[in-house]
Amino acid sequence: MAVHQSLILGKNPRGTIGKQITFASWKGIGVAKVRPIPSNPKTSAQTTQRNNFKALVTEWHHEDRTATDKEAWDLRASRQSRPMSGFNLFMSLYRSAFYNGKTLDYFRGCSVSLSGTTVSYSGKGSYDGDITINVYTKSGALIKSESDTVSGGTFSGTVTVPSGTTEVFVIFKYDVTNHFGESGTYYDKA
Repeated sequence: MAVHQSLILGKNPRGTIGKQITFASWKGIGVAKVRPIPSNPKTSAQTTQRNNFKALVTEWHHEDRTATDKEAWDLRASRQSRPMSGFNLFMSLYRSAFYNGKTLDYFRGCSVSLSGTTVSYSGKGSYDGDITINVYTKSGALIKSESDTVSGGTFSGTVTVPSGTTEVFVIFKYDVTNHFGESGTYYDKA
C-alpha cells in the first residue's frame, strides 16, 4: 500500500485502473494498492453447496409450485420474528436441512379450506411418506395436529377443529427420519 499525492489523479481518487491498481482512502489518506484477486478454490464442498443452492432456486420456480404456495411461504415468513421474504425463508430452512444431511422433500400445489369445524386440505408431495398437518390459530397456538400419508405423490383429507374456529393457519411437514420437508403457512377463514 502506497500513499499517493497526484496532480493528475487528484487528492483522493477512488476506484481501480486497468484491473491492476485500486485507489482508496485509509484514515483520510489517499492510498494506492495492488488490486486483490479473489480466490475461487472450487473445492468439492463448495461445489456441493453451489449445486444445492441452484437446485433449491430451481425447486422454488418448479412448475407445480403455484402462486398460492409462494403466498403461503410469504405468510409464514411474515409471522417470523425476523422479517424476510417467503423465498428467503424457504432457502434458509432447506439449506439448513441440507447442511445437516437430510434428504430434501417438497410440498407443491397445496390448498386449505375451512368450513364449519372441518378443514379440508390437499396437495402434492415429492416423497411418498408420512406427513403431519399442523393447524394453528392466528396467534400461533396449535389447535390440532394430524397425520396423513403422501401416496402416489398426492395427499388430501380433513381435520376437525373446535367449534367457533373462524380462521386457520396450516403448515404441512414430512414426518420421516432423515427427511426434511415443510410448507409455507396456508390460510383460510370461515
